[in-house]
Order: sequence, then C-alpha cells, then structure tokens
Amino acid sequence: MTPCNFKNTRRWDALPTSIDKGIEGDSYTKSNIGGARDALLNTASQPVGEIDVALAHAKRLLDKSPELAAEQAREILSVVPGHPIARLILGAAQRVAGRAQAALDILEPLAVEQPRAAPVHLELGIARGEAGRGRDAIAALRRAVQLQPGSADG
Repeated sequence: MTPCNFKNTRRWDALPTSIDKGIEGDSYTKSNIGGARDALLNTASQPVGEIDVALAHAKRLLDKSPELAAEQAREILSVVPGHPIARLILGAAQRVAGRAQAALDILEPLAVEQPRAAPVHLELGIARGEAGRGRDAIAALRRAVQLQPGSADG
C-alpha cells in the first residue's frame, strides 16, 4: 500500500473566513448571524468586520507563511477566545508547518464541536494522514465529502 502524501495538499481555499460561512455553533450559525455579531461586538474590542478581515488575512498567509498565519490566528483568538474559524486556521497552519500532532490537538476537539463543518473534517483528515493515521484520515475525509460533496477535489 502506497502511503498518502498530503504535504502538497492545499485545501484552505475552502476555509470559511467569516462567521456566516461553514462553521456552526450557538453564536456562529447563519440563522443567528445578527446575534453572533452583537455577541462578538460586546466581547471583542474590535468590530466584527475587522475580525473578518483578520481571518481573511490569516487564510492568505497559510500558503506563504504558516508561521505568520498561526500568529494571526492566535491574535484573533486572544480577542475572541474559541473562535472556530481562527482555530481551524491555526490547525491548518500547524499542519502546513509540519506539526501534524499540534494540528490534531486543535482540530480533533474542533471536529467534535463542529460535526457538520466540512472544512474542519477535511483539514482533520489531511492532518491525520500526515500523522500516519491512515484509517482515521479516511474516516474524516469521508465525513467531509459526505457533508460537502466535492470538498476533497482539487
């Protein structure tokens, strides 16, 4: 059996960059977006628009500088602790930087919290593959495709 090579896999194109795309939760669902924005405004020192800009910037950094992407995601998390998209970007940055176990430490609990978020399961599957956990990787990748057909293409 040929081992999977996930080193060149770049699926962060699918990563959401705003709270109304791809991540669920009481304050992050699309149906409750107004409430989520109000909650973030009340707990964060920056307007939500700035958080979305910071998330987009972190996502762009993944390709060129995963270390800077991780730093940006940590900064977002210091303002909005537990932000699921920032955690996803941080996990992706850890994986891209070659730290599969650190990525799994972030992504595995996130996948439990976000069972219907295809980008989370996709990134988790890739990280598991890089960590040598082939069967677990396949299960996570299947879940991602089940949630969003075509998510593993490309």
